[in-house]
Amino acid sequence: FNDTAPTEIYTLALRDALPICAQGERTQREGYDGIGVGIRTVDGYFEISDMVAEGPAASAGMRVGDRIFEVAGVRAVGLPYDRLSALIQGPEGSWVEMKVGPTEQRARGITVRRRHLVPNTVQASLSDGVATIRIERFNNATQDNVRQAIQRYLDKGPLRGVVLDLRGNPGGVMVQAVGVVNLFVPQGRIITTRGRNPSSIQWFEAQKPTTAFPDLPLVVMIDGQTASSGEIVAAALQDAGRAPLVGSSTYGKGSVQHATQLPNGGELFITWSRIYAPSGYSFDGQGVQPSLCTSLPGANVQTLLTEAARGDRGEQALLARHRLAAPDDGEALAQLRAACPPKPADSVTSTAATVSLARALLEDTALYRQALASRHINVAER
Repeated sequence: FNDTAPTEIYTLALRDALPICAQGERTQREGYDGIGVGIRTVDGYFEISDMVAEGPAASAGMRVGDRIFEVAGVRAVGLPYDRLSALIQGPEGSWVEMKVGPTEQRARGITVRRRHLVPNTVQASLSDGVATIRIERFNNATQDNVRQAIQRYLDKGPLRGVVLDLRGNPGGVMVQAVGVVNLFVPQGRIITTRGRNPSSIQWFEAQKPTTAFPDLPLVVMIDGQTASSGEIVAAALQDAGRAPLVGSSTYGKGSVQHATQLPNGGELFITWSRIYAPSGYSFDGQGVQPSLCTSLPGANVQTLLTEAARGDRGEQALLARHRLAAPDDGEALAQLRAACPPKPADSVTSTAATVSLARALLEDTALYRQALASRHINVAER
């Protein structure tokens, strides 16, 4: 190797890796044109591992466990994965012919029409009348997927409430976070963004026609890995007096990035502005503090329920002052972070307490209302 060789090798590796990483991120955010299948390798064969419900592949008759033997007239066995993926994907509305089946002797020909698909990052479950809606990250379909998940349960009967699980959510598409808030909040400020450029100053307001569940009881779970768009939802619902937050303080990523695609398929992210909650504070660097904290030593469901039942003793006013001072006051910031330390979702004790507390609040109507009233911060914009 000469003096430049290590740099050349690193640069080539980085250049070749960028489109793969960036393409994966774009797919998560914006979706892709394809047939809606997951593929794994089993005994040297490509096999369908999962499918998008009601997606093109499922509608055409493919089944999980089918092996892929041919795509567009090209034998699939022995192909590199990237080549197989390129053959399967294609422009929305175009068709692809495939041979699939449990064995090559029983393979059947299928013609599938490609469609634009956005990954569903919303998981839903129902237990004793309480729906738990977990948002893994925010992409271009999140608002619709949340609305549909809750509505499916409501169509079957009344709900006692919804637990919105934002733990571990790294963020994603900002306007989708605004849209999720709007499902529950019919009017008022959701967020404000401000940066150096005048065009970065924007206001996002709730629109009543978009609100689907204005009165459905709601509790939000957060932790130290809830970030960015996840924090937008938590802060806005808390400031609106729409939902108590339970868990630990969040990560503290309250900034907006603009993504520009590069010629090699990579992306350049430019930080554009800061995000401000309706009550005026920026959670960038300080995070969003929960209404009921499960990350302090000795915290348990019973003591937290007792705390939820009592009235505010000035804590909310103090919290508001610390939040507004934190960007310029290191002591205020330290006090905020220490008051409810950010904890990851895999903290077993904290996780169990958070889930139990969220459900307990929804199971007691009077307690839920008291928790909302005693932990609500007055917001002038409302």
